[in-house]
Amino acid sequence: MNKIRLLSILTFVAAASIYSANYFNSKGQLCFDRDAPWDQVAEACSYLLERDRLSTDERTDVLFRRAFAVKPHHPERAKADYNSLLEEDLESVGALNNLGNIYLEQDTPELALPLFERALAIDPTAVHRRRNHAQALYDLERYDEALSDADNILSVEPDHLDALWLRARSL
Repeated sequence: MNKIRLLSILTFVAAASIYSANYFNSKGQLCFDRDAPWDQVAEACSYLLERDRLSTDERTDVLFRRAFAVKPHHPERAKADYNSLLEEDLESVGALNNLGNIYLEQDTPELALPLFERALAIDPTAVHRRRNHAQALYDLERYDEALSDADNILSVEPDHLDALWLRARSL
């Protein structure tokens, strides 16, 4: 009888383990599903972040994805996530850029500019980061510098509409 009971317990434990792994995998898929509603993405990513099984790279990816999903609805939570990312990886150009964008959207370009400068110091060739940098400069009424950034962008992408618009406004 003890063998049957032990076999039942082991079967139950194995089934629970398989269910848990499948649940974890489904949450992982939902966290990175670009078509899923933002609140479901945020919940799935939060679930994954509570797990101990994530590697540092996986944790960074999940935290970045959650921040990106909640940004339009809860910018303060997104800022906290991006700051957490930057504590772990000071050179996360994605986190620097997205956090800077939140500050631009909140009309605080003085907080955005240093983030864009750090991102550009790591990767000076990224046109979209240069454009964000130019916008922050423009918002700070540093028109000559914004114009220089716009010209830099236009030398690489002559039809870049945002750069053309920034250039025209900066003159």
